[in-house]
Amino acid sequence: MDHVTGEVRGLLHEVQEVWKRGRDRGRRDVVFQVGDEVLLDTTFTPLPSRGLLSARWQGPFKVIGPAAAPNTYQLELPLTWRAHNEFNVDRLRRYIRAPDWMVADRLPRPSHEVSQVLRFRNRRGRPSCLVRWVGEDTLRDS
Repeated sequence: MDHVTGEVRGLLHEVQEVWKRGRDRGRRDVVFQVGDEVLLDTTFTPLPSRGLLSARWQGPFKVIGPAAAPNTYQLELPLTWRAHNEFNVDRLRRYIRAPDWMVADRLPRPSHEVSQVLRFRNRRGRPSCLVRWVGEDTLRDS
């Protein structure tokens, strides 16, 4: 009887190893530091403000520290969210801030001025204007 039990345990161990290799293939080894900003996948998070058309990834949220369980982190969530603040790395994504030169309010604004609107019409349901720009002699359709 001990021989059969040992053989069954060996076979179960082999099957578990095959399953583990298959699952580890898609696993992400992600490490966050305290103070990093992350986005949170809120697909299965019970939030009062979550609707069908709301964004899937919410944030950015600061990482407070690692949680007690492996591969989980504590996030600094808003007080209005009545959700637990520990999440697995599968539901987190690193947030990358846009450089200063890409921020819209810091982009240089075009200095085009309209001298005269010559013609206005609807083309295929969209408004279209023929204008003369200040400092240019040619006409442009915009």
